[in-house]
Amino acid sequence: MRGTRRDDSGRIQVGDVITAIDGEKIESVNQLLDRLEKFKVGSTVEVTYHRDGKDNKVNVRLEAID
Repeated sequence: MRGTRRDDSGRIQVGDVITAIDGEKIESVNQLLDRLEKFKVGSTVEVTYHRDGKDNKVNVRLEAID
C-alpha cells in the first residue's frame, strides 16, 4: 500500500499498527487480509493506523503484489 500523498508523513511505516480499513475495525492480520481482498486493485481506501501514541488516517491506493 502506498499513501496517495507524496510526503513521508502520508505513508504507512514499519511498526505502524493498522486499526481500521474504511472505518471497519481491524483486530488481526487475518481480518486485515480478508478485508483487503474485498477491494479491487486500484481502489483507494482509508487506512487508520496507530503510530507514536496517536491514531492517524491516510488514503491509500491498493496495488497488486507480484
